[in-house]
Amino acid sequence: MLTVYSRKPKRNLQILPAPIYNPYFDNKTIQPRFVLLHCSGYRDPQTTWIEYQVSTHFYIPEQNDSNYLLAYEVVKIPLRARHAGVSHWRNFSGLNDFAIGIEIVCRIMHAHC
Repeated sequence: MLTVYSRKPKRNLQILPAPIYNPYFDNKTIQPRFVLLHCSGYRDPQTTWIEYQVSTHFYIPEQNDSNYLLAYEVVKIPLRARHAGVSHWRNFSGLNDFAIGIEIVCRIMHAHC
């Protein structure tokens, strides 16, 4: 079990297989160099995935337990997820080829969702 460090007391990270299937990934493998964090206002990840035809490596739902940080593995690393779209950063283009995507539900920032 991994440990996550933050301003709050340390919490154990529990990673589970995603309970739903996401077809929006490629069989191409990547060698990750970056981590991209995405903030989602949708409580149900399938809504985002289907509406935008995207995927992510990990999905972190709203948390109920203060001792564990729960995450779901949606696309196994090193498979390429579709989360960065047309993207550029410094000398890199097409960040899906270089980045692990983590979708975090943060409804407080998306009150309209």
